[in-house]
Amino acid sequence: MAKNLPHWPKTPPRCQKPRSVLQETMEDIDKNGDGFIDLEEYIGDMYSHDGDTDEPEWVKTEREQFVEFRDKNRDGKMDKEETKDWILPSDYDHAEAEARHLVYESDQNKVRTAPPFFLGG
Repeated sequence: MAKNLPHWPKTPPRCQKPRSVLQETMEDIDKNGDGFIDLEEYIGDMYSHDGDTDEPEWVKTEREQFVEFRDKNRDGKMDKEETKDWILPSDYDHAEAEARHLVYESDQNKVRTAPPFFLGG
């Protein structure tokens, strides 16, 4: 009777652990597969030179951000912990930021008062 049972995968696809935001970011940006994000990979994810000789000012600022703040141990690359601090900063409250954004966008006269539906009315 056991011969007639269908072959089931050990872990059905829908039950497999989803990739984390950190894992996805590392896989997307780490082009050379060394497990780190170096300065060129970091910039290359946001900007392509396409033959331009001069970089826009925002790219220069991002280079400075990488060196000054992202690469905390100053080894020229971001490891998983540094990447996590970049994409999921501990001092940033996503729910509060979204709430502020929603109130701002819904405040038609920009007086910064909450509409009645936010106040339970």
